[in-house]
Amino acid sequence: MNHKKHKTFDRKGQKGFPQKFEKKREFAPPIAITIDQIDADVLGRRFVLEGQVESISQTGGPTLFSFSDGTGNLALKGFVAPGKRAFPEINEGDCIGAVVTINEYNDEFEGEIVSIKKLSSSETENLKNRIKEIQRKG
Repeated sequence: MNHKKHKTFDRKGQKGFPQKFEKKREFAPPIAITIDQIDADVLGRRFVLEGQVESISQTGGPTLFSFSDGTGNLALKGFVAPGKRAFPEINEGDCIGAVVTINEYNDEFEGEIVSIKKLSSSETENLKNRIKEIQRKG
């Protein structure tokens, strides 16, 4: 029997070893935007949106949230399973913060929900005041 000893080596720092494996990749957090800032230049990128849920519709696929921030309206899509209600804790009239990926569907912009949460009562009050101010100026 021929038993060879197997060498083990630490490849970290070894010449030719890709540096990307030595460090964890860090991502910048998504920035906040308003609906009126959405255009073709931001397709495929993640952003934070804050606003109010106007209505909720369940389709045979995703759950659709009609969303407004005072500058416009946007459909937000949530998907967990075909025909199953996504984010059941979110109701019509709730003020929310959501991280979304901006996409286009049927020549309309939409947000694909990455994460979503109800705003606290103080955040809700601040948001409603911002929306009133936007509407007053508009």
